[in-house]
Amino acid sequence: MATLFHHGILLTMVDEDDRPESLLVRDGRIDFVGPLEEARALLALGDEEVDLEGRTLLPAFIDSHGHLLQHGMLSSLVDLEDTRSVEEIIAAFRARLSERDPSDRTPLIGAKYDPALLRERRHPTRDDLDQVSTEIPVFALHRSMHVAVGNSVLVDDAGLTAATPDPEGGRYGRRADGTPDG
Repeated sequence: MATLFHHGILLTMVDEDDRPESLLVRDGRIDFVGPLEEARALLALGDEEVDLEGRTLLPAFIDSHGHLLQHGMLSSLVDLEDTRSVEEIIAAFRARLSERDPSDRTPLIGAKYDPALLRERRHPTRDDLDQVSTEIPVFALHRSMHVAVGNSVLVDDAGLTAATPDPEGGRYGRRADGTPDG
């Protein structure tokens, strides 16, 4: 079975100026790209023609750096994307915490805050997140997902101290005395 696509913009991704008249797909693979009449000559009984009516057809994408699973996971976290102050981050965490069963000791995780959009123009600290809870771990992920902040429960449980060296290629935020600030 084959499908012939025509009368649209066919992007082959081969050359910027490549604009063939038609594209024939047979058994899930591109079988022909070129003039419409030549493509029609390759059709057999039962094959299908699709008039794109000016729409665009392009190859499927293979996203080698996709975060599809991560996006699904994010939907279950506290959404911090629209927060505009550290106070709003704390309020968002507190609101989610108030919805949970008081016996739930699982970490409270939020994501997508951006210090460039916060009134304070800084990351929250462990002291800020301690205002949410000093009993369960509270963890805020930056919108890049490459920076995060934890409350004192999380920092202490991880064993981070002033003597803890920064990880290779990264650094811990620190207070004036050298202890990690979250």
